[in-house]
Amino acid sequence: MRSIALTLAGAASLAGVLFAALATGGCTTTTLTNNCTPTPCGDGATLDVCTKTDEKGACHQAGYVVGSQTFYCNACDDCSSAATQANQACAALSGSSSGGASSSGGTASSSGGSSSGGTSSSGGTSSGGDAGAGATCSSKIACGATGVTYEECTTLGAGGACASIEYRTSDGQTFACAGCSSCEGAASQLSEYCANPGGTPTTSCSAATECGSEGVTYSECTTMSASGACQSTTYEATDGTTYACASCGNCTSAGEAMESHCESLSAPTTSCDSTFACGTGGVTYQECTSDTGGACQTAWYQTSDGQEYSCNTCSDCTTAYDDVTSYCDTLGSTGQQCGSTTCGSAATCCDCSGTPVCYTLIDGETCTSIGCQ
Repeated sequence: MRSIALTLAGAASLAGVLFAALATGGCTTTTLTNNCTPTPCGDGATLDVCTKTDEKGACHQAGYVVGSQTFYCNACDDCSSAATQANQACAALSGSSSGGASSSGGTASSSGGSSSGGTSSSGGTSSGGDAGAGATCSSKIACGATGVTYEECTTLGAGGACASIEYRTSDGQTFACAGCSSCEGAASQLSEYCANPGGTPTTSCSAATECGSEGVTYSECTTMSASGACQSTTYEATDGTTYACASCGNCTSAGEAMESHCESLSAPTTSCDSTFACGTGGVTYQECTSDTGGACQTAWYQTSDGQEYSCNTCSDCTTAYDDVTSYCDTLGSTGQQCGSTTCGSAATCCDCSGTPVCYTLIDGETCTSIGCQ
C-alpha cells in the first residue's frame, strides 16, 4: 500500500457516489462536478481523492473519502490536515503493514502498477531534495535492517492539487516520483536502496606484523561505509584469532589482547648469567631464566655438575640462592668454621640474624651486602 497523501491533481474519473458526503459542503450540484481518483488504501480498501470544480475547472471544495469516512480540506489549497487524517484512517486498515511497508525489507510498493516489489524502471531520483513547504509525509517505515527508515511525502500546489511526491530516507536520501501518478520508478529505486542502505562497506587492513615465532602475522583492519565513515576496527591474525576494538577510536584493549596472543605463540628462550665458582673442585653455578616474548616466565640456579634450584618467581630467588650456595659450600676442601658448620674453602661465614651461615659470595659481594654481618 502507498501512502495516501498522493494526488489531488489529475483527478479524472467521476465518482459522485463516493464523494456524495461533500455535497453538503455548500456547493451547488447543478454547477459543480465531483472528480475523484481512487487509490489503494489499507488491506484491500480504497481511498478516493476528490475535488468539486465548476464548469471552468476552478476548485471549490476538496477532501478524502476512506470507506464511510470523509475528511474535508480546510480549502482547496490547504489539505495537510485532511491528508494526515486520511492517512491515519488507511493505516488503521493496514494492521502491521501501516504506512506502506511491504513484506520484503519494509520497502515501498509502487503505485499505479502491480509488478512485484515495485521494481519498475520508470521514475527519477534526486539526492537531498526538498519536497517543499507544507509537505505531508506518511509515518516512518523500516528501510532494510540497519535502522534506516523512509517516509512518503506529498507537496500540494495551488487549488490543493498534488505538486510532487518523493520518498525520503532518514539517512538523507530522496527518491522523487516522475509525477504524482507515476511513482513506480522511485519506489523501485527505494526498494533497491533499502536492500543495502548506505551502500556496500569496504574493509582495508594494515601491513602484516609478525606475531610470535611460529609464522603467524596480524593486521589492523578497518571497515568503512560507502560514505567514508568508520564502522568497525579489528585486529586479525592469520591463525584466525580476532579481537574487535571497543570503537573505531578505542583499540587499546584489542591491541593488548593481540600482543598477549602473539606472546603465547613465541617459543620460550633460555638465557643464563655469568658463571661463578662453586666450591674448589672446578664446579660453577649461574642464574638462568626462561623468557617468552621478552617476558620472564621462570628462573632458577643451576650448577655445572647438574644441580638445579628453582626460584619462587622471576623476582624472588632468595631461597634458590641460599640452596645453591649451601650446596657449593659442601664442595672442595674444608675452610673456616661457621658455627657448627665447616664451610668450603671458597665460602665465607656470615652472621645472618644471629645464625652463622656459609655463603659463596660472588665478586663484589660481602656479608653486609647480602643482609648479614
